[in-house]
Amino acid sequence: PTDQPITITAAELQRRTFAPVKWAVPDLIPAGLTILAGKPKLGKSWLALDVAVACAQGGFTLGDRHCQQGDVLYAALEDGERRLKTRLEKAVRSEGWPETLSFWTDMKRLEDGGIDQLRQWIAGARNPRLVIIDTFAKVRSPKGREESTYEGDYRQAGMLKRLADQTGVALIMVHHVRKMEADD
Repeated sequence: PTDQPITITAAELQRRTFAPVKWAVPDLIPAGLTILAGKPKLGKSWLALDVAVACAQGGFTLGDRHCQQGDVLYAALEDGERRLKTRLEKAVRSEGWPETLSFWTDMKRLEDGGIDQLRQWIAGARNPRLVIIDTFAKVRSPKGREESTYEGDYRQAGMLKRLADQTGVALIMVHHVRKMEADD
């Protein structure tokens, strides 16, 4: 950050050109960070798995959304291999189980080397298209003494956003929202 924010006029912005948006799921999940949040047991992991398979196969998700094929990493941090296999048996279509879909069932917290692990996977993949972190609670560190839960989540989700922006991959962060009511 500088002392003064960067200013751009509307006329300067009009003259700028940008590369087309890269989509993991056309018109739904772009390159960058996407947060998939909701109450537990609503099907977030099933949706994430369907998207992962479609991107790894170059197939369809959500009916008619055709995904470009690429390498996919699904960090299924609340699952084991047995549960993943059972779910894949239901999710994978007749094309076969893709070699371009990889799973992690464990990883370090973001601040303790997890971001580096993700960066290394992305750098080593032939055509990295999508990374899924399921769930955010498994990779975030406890909030700092001087920060609220929101500030801690925001800071750590920012680490994932920077990684996605720097590498050009789509990154889905699955997150559970609080079960209890809140007045803020």
